[in-house]
Amino acid sequence: MNQVNLISLIQSFFPGKVVVENDAKAATLGELKKGSLQDTRNAAALILGTGVGLGIVIDGRLYKGNHQQAGEISFLVRDRRVLGKDSFVGTGLSAVSLIAKLAEMLKVPQDGKTVFEELNKNLNSEAEKMLNAYCQEIAVLCFNLQTILDLDKIVIGGGISQQKIIIDKIYNSYNKLFLVSPLIEQTLRKIPIEAAKFKADANLIGAAEVK
Repeated sequence: MNQVNLISLIQSFFPGKVVVENDAKAATLGELKKGSLQDTRNAAALILGTGVGLGIVIDGRLYKGNHQQAGEISFLVRDRRVLGKDSFVGTGLSAVSLIAKLAEMLKVPQDGKTVFEELNKNLNSEAEKMLNAYCQEIAVLCFNLQTILDLDKIVIGGGISQQKIIIDKIYNSYNKLFLVSPLIEQTLRKIPIEAAKFKADANLIGAAEVK
């Protein structure tokens, strides 16, 4: 899709107005207009999928930045000690890759629902440890976003957000970060972290809201 002019391509057979928007930003619009971010002033939607997307709401509006690149969190460095592409958030914290790795460990098909059903039967397994480590890193992302942006709320979207255990583990890990030092609890305000109302469909809802 690189260097493809989608507007021209679609306009050739669609007479209406065509607008192109990033999927994570579209998901954020969906949650802002009709979902879990309604009535928030400063908030964010973290979308866990093939990569990791982020939409930022500032003063009640979707913030895109000077170059339309605000929220490109897939390129955030998670750990430069990790060699290769896994050192970046988009690759190292891909929910699709996580499901594939868990499916391989549990010896089940690479289907999210099947993987989590099997996980519930294998508590305290190596697979659950992998899931815990993943949720811990997502919690750190949320914590860092809060230190920079002072948000009202963060919602988690993408197909994996349909699993309540994911949201619970992320929020529990997030809360534990505040216990590291009394100064953190005294200085930073905890915020809600919850599943996006429209889960994996938030970007489709938001696409209808793009003007």
